[in-house]
Amino acid sequence: MSANISYSGWALPLIRYKYIPLCTICQYPPFYSAGTDNHLILLNLTEKGMTGKELEKMLDEVHITVNKNAIPFDTQKPFVTSGVRLGTPAMTSRGMKEEQARTIARLIAKVIDEKEPAFEEVKAEVAKLCKAFPLYENDIM
Repeated sequence: MSANISYSGWALPLIRYKYIPLCTICQYPPFYSAGTDNHLILLNLTEKGMTGKELEKMLDEVHITVNKNAIPFDTQKPFVTSGVRLGTPAMTSRGMKEEQARTIARLIAKVIDEKEPAFEEVKAEVAKLCKAFPLYENDIM
């Protein structure tokens, strides 16, 4: 966590920023876990004809980290899954706000819809976000 962000300044937006990607991405796959109980979003990919394992791998290719995750009454095997789990702490730790949450949700939706043809464009946008919101204020390398 950045030294200039207080705990409350970091923790409170976790839930608020959860709704930005939800509102952006909910037009795509159905989602679970939309309450304010935590910072997680669970996407159901069954209607998109892809598995959590497939989307996790595709998003890894464009440097967006998600976890494959079982959904309620999942018919896929545990190492395949029908969903992915998204969280907001990494965005908040980098100092990202609502605009960046919308962008990330749009990029995820683009990969869901377009798959591999979208990779180069999405990778470039992710690189811009990472440069604008580095993990560390001073370059450590």
